[in-house]
Amino acid sequence: MLFFFLLLVSSSPFPRRGQKPNDGQSTAMPRLVCRLAACGAGLSGPATPAEADAIAVEMPRWAWGLTLLVDLLMWVALYWRDYTIGTNVAIAHYYSFMTITDLPALRVSWQLKAWWQPFRAAAALSFLFLDVSLLLNGLETPGLVFLRLGACLLRLLHALWCLWAFGPKRQWQALPRFGAWYLQHVSGATLLLALWACLGFFCPYVFILMHYNYGDLRLDAPLTALQGTYILTVVAKSAVLDMTFMSRSQAGVNELIACILFSGQYPLIFDTYWLPPLRMGHLLAEILFAIIAFAYLFLDFRVVFEDTTKTAVCDA
Repeated sequence: MLFFFLLLVSSSPFPRRGQKPNDGQSTAMPRLVCRLAACGAGLSGPATPAEADAIAVEMPRWAWGLTLLVDLLMWVALYWRDYTIGTNVAIAHYYSFMTITDLPALRVSWQLKAWWQPFRAAAALSFLFLDVSLLLNGLETPGLVFLRLGACLLRLLHALWCLWAFGPKRQWQALPRFGAWYLQHVSGATLLLALWACLGFFCPYVFILMHYNYGDLRLDAPLTALQGTYILTVVAKSAVLDMTFMSRSQAGVNELIACILFSGQYPLIFDTYWLPPLRMGHLLAEILFAIIAFAYLFLDFRVVFEDTTKTAVCDA
């Protein structure tokens, strides 16, 4: 996301190194604008640009159906736990971050569904390391853990095969340019996810302190490692999937659904939020999703360029 903003700066008509501005040269200074959008204005997004065509990936429907089947098997294996044991409640809650943020992939257009595959592979790899760590810490059932590892390995191999067979391949080169177009013409609300990304990257343990470990300190290290991967498997994935809709309303619906589904867990596992050291700190996540949804749906929040003209000073 920060890379997209830097790309905007680099692609603006500043004089390049070694280039002197000519008389009357126009330069463009990027800035963020944030204002209430007119009712219904821009919600559907502008017409599909050439930048979107450049990232399109053809993925057959049978391959997409196989993707859903593999994922269903993996999620059943991961969530099949004894929830009378508190640590299993905490583990399942951490799974839910990826499950919930995977949901927008179900609504993405056929030409862009393949952009979910890199994040499927990354998440499966992070689950493999998590389950091995839980097993070594004595927090996994020896029999079921091999079923979970097998299901995660299947998802990883399937996602890698989809990337090899269908892509995205060369389309990666066009993604930054598409992101820059999105920030200029659709919404810059995606940049708000950078707040979560920065905190999750530099201090993932803060998020662990927002979750009750049910008195078992063995849970903290594996979940901290998993939390560190969320910058890719949750935040970056959400940003890319939001952008593939090329619509403020659709991206806003994505974030609103995430906010509702995370909030809906409070009455089910209230102790998880009430008993940790940072009591009810988890509300920050729901508030952030709500703010991003509001920004998408009701604000004109974009990166724009202000043109200035340089004029030569003539000596008398």
